[in-house]
Amino acid sequence: MKLKFTLDKSSVAQLEQNVLAALEGSVQAGARALDKIVDQVGIMCDSYVPRHTGSLAAAQYKKAAKLVGQVVTAEIGYGGPADRVNPRTGQLVSSYMFYVHEDLAKHHPVGQAKFLEVPVRMSEHIMMSLLHWEISAALAIKRVR
Repeated sequence: MKLKFTLDKSSVAQLEQNVLAALEGSVQAGARALDKIVDQVGIMCDSYVPRHTGSLAAAQYKKAAKLVGQVVTAEIGYGGPADRVNPRTGQLVSSYMFYVHEDLAKHHPVGQAKFLEVPVRMSEHIMMSLLHWEISAALAIKRVR
């Protein structure tokens, strides 16, 4: 008794196409996950950002996930494209936001230092789970046959 396995070029070519389709689906799923993560972090930041005049909170911006080369990036921050003038001080938010974020000794009636970092650290496990779930779901849809 014997069992014979064969593999021809057309089978390998089909496998290659399936793998590439799965990879593309995974990248798109990762991008969707990053957008969801940025949105969630932004919502959490709203609870932590100091609000003396509201200028810093209003200077939050998000950039949607984008594939550049072989890397997908998404971004959340303060200042940058959303920079604005604080009506009380006349300063751009970008000129003082770093100090507000980093000065742990400073008391804020509303909000706190590390208003961007704390939400990210608090939700690391959720971020990884979301990335895993989105990519796994994409791979299940594009299952190699």
